[in-house]
Amino acid sequence: MGFTEFSGFVAILRESIKVLSKNGHAMATIAALSILLHSLLLFTNVFTIKAVIHDLVAKETLLLLIFAQGPRLTDLLVGFKKDIRIILGVESAILVVSSLVSLVSMGATIIVSSTSKNNLTSKHMMLSRLARSCVRSLVTTFHIALFLVGYIILVLAMLILIRFFTDRPFALKFVSILFGIVASLSWIYLSVVWLLGLVVSVIEESCYGIEALGRAGGLVKGKRLHGFALNFLFAMASVLVFEGCRMIIDRNSLLCQIILGVLLIVFYCLVSMFQYMTFTVLYFQCKKADSEEIELQGSLEYSKLPSIPLDTKYVP
Repeated sequence: MGFTEFSGFVAILRESIKVLSKNGHAMATIAALSILLHSLLLFTNVFTIKAVIHDLVAKETLLLLIFAQGPRLTDLLVGFKKDIRIILGVESAILVVSSLVSLVSMGATIIVSSTSKNNLTSKHMMLSRLARSCVRSLVTTFHIALFLVGYIILVLAMLILIRFFTDRPFALKFVSILFGIVASLSWIYLSVVWLLGLVVSVIEESCYGIEALGRAGGLVKGKRLHGFALNFLFAMASVLVFEGCRMIIDRNSLLCQIILGVLLIVFYCLVSMFQYMTFTVLYFQCKKADSEEIELQGSLEYSKLPSIPLDTKYVP
């Protein structure tokens, strides 16, 4: 990354902090609600699944001890199936609700980041815009999920080929680690367009789904390195925090697991919000670099960005 790219990267972070300070109350409200709802889902998951798992373990122990047969065996197997259905149902419901909370939080963060402080007073208009943007973002998220599944299948297929053509254990381990690093960096690179596509879906009323991803890919030309640096920064921060928590967690202490879970939720919510803020800033800088007129949609308005020298080699 050259000096021009680095200064642009720093400018995005600096402008994101300004956006946060200008809309601090709204951002704090979004963060608090997101953390509260995710924490409630965590408590629901822990205490609901814990009781079901205890019942499942008790039935398994009873089955091993008495070697049940006939009607008794049938009752235990029916109980097993019921407990498994409960676990799958609760986990699926929590996953869906958590995804919806994250989607609404993302939409609210992007809208507030792209809206001047003076226009935040129209709560009805903001809620209406948020509802519409969530529908568009959901469609875009579905297309991103398809791309992600395809990418994961491609990576797994490559790993199978590596294992098939590499016989020596040391060489296999070395090549697998190297390929894992390349695959991770490629995912970070590809997710620049995916995240910017979500921003496009929220801000631009008539653009969503595959169209939003195509628009994001066109906008980010010349500034993809900035997006990659932002994603890499957030990814490294997440890896360090999650690995640190994994190392210190006491798996035998439920209280310790809950506390660390809440701390991870707080970290996840705050980092995700700031990441969406930075990509909102990147979106407007891409439009400015492409000499596009920044359109006002309803009450959407964006604070003027600092002037950044534009390297003419990126202009098509």
